[in-house]
Amino acid sequence: MFTLQTFRCGLGAVLAAAWLWASPAPVAADVLGVEAAVARALAANPGLAALRSRAAALAARPVREGALPEPRLMVNLVNLPLNEPDPGATPMTQLQAGISQVLPYPGKRSLKQAAAEQEAAAAREEVAEERLQLARAVRRSWWEAFYLQRTLEVLRRNDTLLGQFVDIARAKYEVGQGLLQDLSLAEVERAKLREWQLRVQGAQAAARVRLNTLLDRPATTALALPGEVDTTLAPAPSFEVLLVAAERLRPVLHARRHQVDAAQRRLELARKEYYPDFQIAALYGAREGRSDMGSVLFSMNLPLRTGTRQDPLREQRGLELRHSQQQLAARRARVAGDIATALARYRQARAQVLEFTGTLLPQARQTVESMLAAYQVNKVDFLNLVRAQITVYDYETRHWQAFAEARQAQADLAAATGKETVDELFQ
Repeated sequence: MFTLQTFRCGLGAVLAAAWLWASPAPVAADVLGVEAAVARALAANPGLAALRSRAAALAARPVREGALPEPRLMVNLVNLPLNEPDPGATPMTQLQAGISQVLPYPGKRSLKQAAAEQEAAAAREEVAEERLQLARAVRRSWWEAFYLQRTLEVLRRNDTLLGQFVDIARAKYEVGQGLLQDLSLAEVERAKLREWQLRVQGAQAAARVRLNTLLDRPATTALALPGEVDTTLAPAPSFEVLLVAAERLRPVLHARRHQVDAAQRRLELARKEYYPDFQIAALYGAREGRSDMGSVLFSMNLPLRTGTRQDPLREQRGLELRHSQQQLAARRARVAGDIATALARYRQARAQVLEFTGTLLPQARQTVESMLAAYQVNKVDFLNLVRAQITVYDYETRHWQAFAEARQAQADLAAATGKETVDELFQ
């Protein structure tokens, strides 16, 4: 969040603003609301499209994992005498043709398919999670740009007011009722205000570049934000309500649960590796000048080296399951922390907004009006009048800063609880 303190280190921002002024004027852009920006980002973001492609690829795996291995065609020439290589020399010689099929131990194929299905489901949830995080980033950037836009409006309005102060001070000086130092003071404060505007314009340019990048648009694309927004900030639900919603809705938690299930299936499959797979074959044998023959073959592998094959695999799968369970627990704790942090920030920012709009700003504006009237009849020092006006636009910019921070905290809460829109938080 751009704050008043950052104005002290604004050389880069001033250069950015100067570059914008020197650049060709951008083409007028359509007004882009925050939810319209989110919708555009979700439709155009290439990172999200890449995750969708990955999820689609994983969705094709379960059928293949659950299918039988491909059968094998067999062609054999058997019992051919070496001292007389003639197929008709002995009745044992035959030309065989047949087919063989490997049959995994019952349950192995279904476990492979189940693990692949859980991995595909986790990939789909990761797409949904990326959607939430992209929407959160767009909302945060949008409200940053909105705050800077409002700050510029405040500064320009107060520049006009300080200009009026200059005119009043000049008029009083010309009739001998004012001091030259009052006129100089007003000019200095107005110059500071204009420098402040340059710094905010630089920060605004950077904010718009970030937002355009999220929208997958050229960085210098013209960006117009609405002049008015809904300033209502409803009370937030309790932490417990939000946490329950996150357990039910948050895609990343669903993804971690699917990964745990997939790891469990792979562990069960590793236990099945202690059992043999089978192979059957059917052969037709043609003999020259004699009756043809048929054969049926059966074979199986013998899992005898369990200490070097099955045991290490079972241990590996067990560790993978534990890792997945630990990841789920860690993500749960992180989600709870994100909710608690965003909730505290929202409540603090909302309280600040209410304080500014309900008490501080009305009082500060009323003070300036009364002091301006008193100054015109020489009952108030000009320096105090200027300081009172500076307090007003300081409060105004801090009010919009707190409002934007509240909206950003709402975006964080929506993403942390798995809500598609901010409005769902307060339903």
